[in-house]
Amino acid sequence: WNEETGMLSVGGELNKEKIPFKLLDGSKPNYRDEGIGKAPHEGHVEIYEKDGTQLISQSMDFSLQGQYSLDMPQKSFKVRAQAAYGEKYFNYPLFEDRDYTFYKSFTLRNSGNDNVWTRVADGVQTRLVDKYLNNDVMMTLAWRPVAVYLNGTYWGHYNMRERKDRFSIGQFEGLDLEDTKTLENITILRAGWGEVQGDNSEYRAMLKEIEKLSPNTNPNDLQYLYDHIDIDNYIEWYAVKMFFGDSDPGNIMFYKLPHEGSKWKCVLFDMDYGLFRSQFDSPMSYLKTTGMGQQNINNIIFRKMIESDVIRDQFLTRLGVIFQTLTTEVMISELDECTAMIQPELRRHYDRWAQYKEPAINIDSPTTMEGYLRYWETRVNRMKDTMTRRPYLFWGFVQNQFGLTNEQMIYY
Repeated sequence: WNEETGMLSVGGELNKEKIPFKLLDGSKPNYRDEGIGKAPHEGHVEIYEKDGTQLISQSMDFSLQGQYSLDMPQKSFKVRAQAAYGEKYFNYPLFEDRDYTFYKSFTLRNSGNDNVWTRVADGVQTRLVDKYLNNDVMMTLAWRPVAVYLNGTYWGHYNMRERKDRFSIGQFEGLDLEDTKTLENITILRAGWGEVQGDNSEYRAMLKEIEKLSPNTNPNDLQYLYDHIDIDNYIEWYAVKMFFGDSDPGNIMFYKLPHEGSKWKCVLFDMDYGLFRSQFDSPMSYLKTTGMGQQNINNIIFRKMIESDVIRDQFLTRLGVIFQTLTTEVMISELDECTAMIQPELRRHYDRWAQYKEPAINIDSPTTMEGYLRYWETRVNRMKDTMTRRPYLFWGFVQNQFGLTNEQMIYY
């Protein structure tokens, strides 16, 4: 809380013309220094059920998380158990839709880009994938809504999430979390091969090699893809992201285990812009030769994959299953379930935060609690409209991008 050094303080007067905000002298505010690469702070965390039952009470590492969202008044946090403080893990099944009985860490997420809209978009899509797609080849991040207090001060509704790090990847892959050496040798990269953990040289060399492949005419080239890429995983990631129409494909993370024969996989997370705009032509955007989305994220792996008739057929088949499974009715039902969980908390939440409107973040945000409650309802209804209209539009996007006849569309 210290005005000069506290991780939630600014450290001066902000210039709020555009994101990321800077101080008037051009330097970064304190919270931006805290959010990237800064050592965490020691703290204490307690977690309670709504009936008052205490689940956890122990020391922790506590720090900020995010990039764009750091400029939001309500910020996101990461919480990690630390053996030096006594407990190596949080020994409780924090998420009901996971089989894990302990966690190394979790995130308290302010909803990112969706902070000022539905506050559940990412959680809804995660739950749709986990509950309906019978998928055992891709890691999603579990979701649970919570109310947060910092030093006894009410801090509003948050989305508790699993963290995307070596511990959660290790847990998902069935590794021994006590095997520190193996965990530390998992290679984890962001979009654009930014290094989260490990070195990106192997991945970049693979991309150069893949760029030269002709997998539909050369069996050895096709085998190279199968040898280095988890094809099922990549198909699922692209099919899900395209179907939901997530216009922010930069939210992708790749990882590879250090074991012999391990293949590259990707992680599904941060789908705040999924089911956001029914008219977003995701097949075209994801397959541009210049790269995915506005950021032009490298997509050579997937573009080479679907040059192969076999993999292309597998992808379109999977896309058809998702199309038939995640119907408008299914999606709206899940949205209703998730919004019902957080709605009782929103009056207090908006009473806490509505007054801190930032036009650079969202020009439409009201400044009163009652106004924001009404605005929230319009954003939820807007997502329902997208869930209703998008499947019809998506049919056309897929047909155009892949040059399919009506008969082929019906077949898939």
